[in-house]
Amino acid sequence: MVKYYLFFNGCVDVEQDDDVASLNSGVFTFDSAFRAFLAMEEELGLFSLELQGVRIWEKVRQVVFDLIIQELGLIRTWHKQRRLSFLTAFFFVAKSFLMFWKNPFLIGRTTVLCYGGARRNKLEDGKWWNIFFDPLFEEWSVSHVVLEDPFDFKHFVPTKSKHVRYMDFLVVLRNLKIALGLSKVSFSPQEEAIIKEIESHIERVFGLRLTLREYFKKVLEQRKASLPLISRLLKRTRPKLILLLDSSSRTTFIEAARHLEIPVVELQHGVITKYHLGYNFPPPRRVHSTFPDYLLVFGDYWRKVAHYPIPSAHVISVGYPFFEKNLEKYQGVEKQDLIVFISQGTIGHLLSKFAAELSQVKGLGYKIVYKLHPGEIGTWKNDYPWLVSSGIRVIDDLTVSLYDLFSVAKIQVGVYSTGLFEGLGFDLFTVLYKAPGIEYLSDLIDSGVVRVVSDVKGMLEALQEYQSRTPKEMSKLFFKPNSIHNTILSLNKILSEH
Repeated sequence: MVKYYLFFNGCVDVEQDDDVASLNSGVFTFDSAFRAFLAMEEELGLFSLELQGVRIWEKVRQVVFDLIIQELGLIRTWHKQRRLSFLTAFFFVAKSFLMFWKNPFLIGRTTVLCYGGARRNKLEDGKWWNIFFDPLFEEWSVSHVVLEDPFDFKHFVPTKSKHVRYMDFLVVLRNLKIALGLSKVSFSPQEEAIIKEIESHIERVFGLRLTLREYFKKVLEQRKASLPLISRLLKRTRPKLILLLDSSSRTTFIEAARHLEIPVVELQHGVITKYHLGYNFPPPRRVHSTFPDYLLVFGDYWRKVAHYPIPSAHVISVGYPFFEKNLEKYQGVEKQDLIVFISQGTIGHLLSKFAAELSQVKGLGYKIVYKLHPGEIGTWKNDYPWLVSSGIRVIDDLTVSLYDLFSVAKIQVGVYSTGLFEGLGFDLFTVLYKAPGIEYLSDLIDSGVVRVVSDVKGMLEALQEYQSRTPKEMSKLFFKPNSIHNTILSLNKILSEH
């Protein structure tokens, strides 16, 4: 029995025999597992399923699918969760109460309330930027506040914007309510039977014994504890518009906003594909009650890559301001014989080995740089020891941006990172290493925009192809120009309509 801890959402127990694992690894491809999962949703009518009066499936489907494909060996588990020690927890709680000036419940009224992730980028001015919100509010003069979750129980300072408030206080109150049993959830016999039916179906189809009850329970307890707190925050600030990143992890926030009739807009922050179950809801029976009212995407390409559960007119192509700003900044920079590898926690062990093997080729003619994902930085020397001795320059510094590397590189290698699209925008010759998750970029593969390789020999052939290629202007295909203007125009229109 393996226990998967899913951040603050509880855990899922997984049991799988070794012979079943080896069987499944041969039976299922990424695509066939995806289709089997969609068929399960249809057969069991999971989008109409209610537990404790809540449509639970739209809140958990992404995690359940990710867990299934991980256990089938089709993709690796992402970043490891750091367990919270008593001392760390104590200081986190103490800081949450002491930093009263960052308490979101002390905010007054504001026009726009933003809620993004905890990650920030340190730029030339020495400040930590939210690369999605800060470029926008440099030119959009409306009152706003940015809510921020902690990153590894801390925050990056100094921030570019002074209008930042931390959600730590709300997280502490929520967890305290759960710990005291004030948000306890108990399933009825009928609900217990429904959960068992889902588990049995997964075992029958995928050969995996998942125990989902405690995970579902924890999700519902978190919602029950959080919803009144979020509602109180929204009633206090009375925003006319909410801007979000990563809506699939903010469903309770959206639920509170919808009850108060506050329009919710999500800014695209990463790759969206038909395999991303946070965005893809194929008709006819998949109705998402807590999806944003509007989705502002990087370009026209992204409007058609998934079945969004909102009207097509509400999926608006605006561009990506931070990308566009950097594309202009690095115009005219001289290219070098450099290959950039773009890592991710899910495929880093495979991609890093491939990079190390390539670096040993005599007379390669290219320098190699390996750009770590932020979630890999703390553990890469233990996780990828072959990189340490390879002589490859490993970027484990958050202050070094991908754009610095894109501006001088000629070639990029990755699997399915968002950065690959940005590299295409910088006209980099793009090679995908055949590893789990490459299916996310099947559209690029089918269109011939990228080259797929599975070993060093294939990579050397791709380098030969690069020598004779005709450069293509790719940035406008994925990223609409005049992004700041487009975004402000769209948001002002939404504000006026509501």
